[in-house]
Amino acid sequence: MYRSSCFIGLCLLFNISLSACALHEGENPSALQPGSVATIAGEPIAQQEWAWELAFKGISEESLLRLQPVQRELFRRRLVKAMVADRILLKDATAAGVAAGQAEVQQALLSAATRYGGDEQLKKFLSNIGLPQRKFDKMIEDRLVLQNYGEILVAQSGGAISPGEEELRAAFNEYHNYFVPPERLSARHILLRLPDNASTSETRDVQAKSEVIRKELLRGRDFAELAREKSECPSSRVGGDLGVFSRGQMAKSFEEVAFSLTPGEISKPVRTSFGYHIILVERKLPAQNKSFEDVRDQVAEFIRDRRRADALEARMLQLWHTADVIIPANSIS
Repeated sequence: MYRSSCFIGLCLLFNISLSACALHEGENPSALQPGSVATIAGEPIAQQEWAWELAFKGISEESLLRLQPVQRELFRRRLVKAMVADRILLKDATAAGVAAGQAEVQQALLSAATRYGGDEQLKKFLSNIGLPQRKFDKMIEDRLVLQNYGEILVAQSGGAISPGEEELRAAFNEYHNYFVPPERLSARHILLRLPDNASTSETRDVQAKSEVIRKELLRGRDFAELAREKSECPSSRVGGDLGVFSRGQMAKSFEEVAFSLTPGEISKPVRTSFGYHIILVERKLPAQNKSFEDVRDQVAEFIRDRRRADALEARMLQLWHTADVIIPANSIS
């Protein structure tokens, strides 16, 4: 069965020491074939494959635009490195005779279609991102091979893949908000920047400007459109969209106001260390009320995923010594 709780190939938190391998990072892009983002022993990873991997993991380009440029580039490079690691491990798994059974693959494809809302919705999604069905099927199969290989490596190390009762409850308590999400918001904002050491006159000026923007919004101006024009946050490129967040993820003063708003309500200017924000809450997602027993299977799969990933990471550390990888700077457009 296809497992998707947290293990999809090697996750972006794959954090091995790259100095251990023949990694040529930051070389001139001319070292690559045109349209590729990396090479492994001369074999390219196409930029199109990077875009497909992004979509496959459920990460939109729009969400990347909310990040600062440096953070966005770091994220992109880590994804390329994760793809490189997957390729190396898949080659190693194949050499060891690891495969995914036909029935296993078919079940995974059915599960994938269900997650997308059915076959037609999946086909529409694949068409929108230009991903051929046969390539999508192969990506699913490759994930299964890596999962199976991870389980084999766990067994070879003398470990157990399935957790005991005590481990299950400990993981449930440690990652409670992951398994039982608290109240969350979907919101947009417009930010006018103001440094902490701003003078009184500067503070008054920025606050007055934010009040003018709020009045425009109250008169019916489209929030996303005005955010693109006026906001000084990277999220301006996506209309100020902050995505979904829970308490503890934003500045305290921002959070207090945001969670006090009703959907569709526009806040008064809110001061944080970044400046003045105007917030629009688009929807509220209530806290889920689930017990340990309700999510027991999910917790168990979460732990199994981590054990597979740990085993694969340990194997990857060994393989990096002979890997010949090139990831030039600025190879991703």
